[in-house]
Amino acid sequence: MPKVLRVGYRSIWVDAAAWVQMLLGLVSLLLAAGLMAPLNVDALSVAGVLALLSFSVLLLASGQALLRRLEWGRRLSWALIATLLPLLLAGPWLASLDAWLAVLLSAAFCAALLWTLNELSSGTVRQEFA
Repeated sequence: MPKVLRVGYRSIWVDAAAWVQMLLGLVSLLLAAGLMAPLNVDALSVAGVLALLSFSVLLLASGQALLRRLEWGRRLSWALIATLLPLLLAGPWLASLDAWLAVLLSAAFCAALLWTLNELSSGTVRQEFA
């Protein structure tokens, strides 16, 4: 079977995923800045803010790398999304929410993220990064 090479092809899905990641990175940076504002800070909140800051920097870096079609950016965004999946699934139970709407929204977001993972691993998208 002959291979079809799409020279200069840029999928809209990768661009959209990159912009969403960068937007989420900026929102989480603003959230971390808002969490650092109170003066009464304990060690657990400092660790949480540092984790949020590192996650937001990784989101911004992977979004930029996806826009530039760098392979490490595709792998980093795949890893970040794969890390986010169990957190979304466990979120309603960790927050002790009994609302079915929260569980359904969490499942819908997980399905969308799984579809994104599948698209980032597809052959046509990997060909863009080669």
